[in-house]
Amino acid sequence: MNERTYEYESTPYYLHIPIHLGYKLKVGRNVSLFLDAGPYFNVGLFGQMKQIASLPGKQDIVTVASHNMFKEGVMPRFDWGVGFRAGVEITRHVQIAIGYDWGMTKTYQHNPDTKFRTFVASLTYYF
Repeated sequence: MNERTYEYESTPYYLHIPIHLGYKLKVGRNVSLFLDAGPYFNVGLFGQMKQIASLPGKQDIVTVASHNMFKEGVMPRFDWGVGFRAGVEITRHVQIAIGYDWGMTKTYQHNPDTKFRTFVASLTYYF
């Protein structure tokens, strides 16, 4: 028996608003370590989603296409979670950091296990 399989492709765009508190520890003349953590909030701006159905041996068929996933209610417009960042600051001008955001909002209405999990690596230069 041929079973239909489903695949989802989405490209959501959010405005990410972190509200973190942090601490910086000077470990050398020009080097500091820092850590910050706290909640974040996301506001969905726009994005698209496709659901692709396929049967073995047949060409894929796009069964659902969403042109604005937030306006059409495919994904929630608002998301929130907690996150942290840790890194090193060099000469008060360069920061190298890694972090992680752990989303709390269900991102797809038909599956309660879909939540945002984001790993962040950043390099920042201050003028």
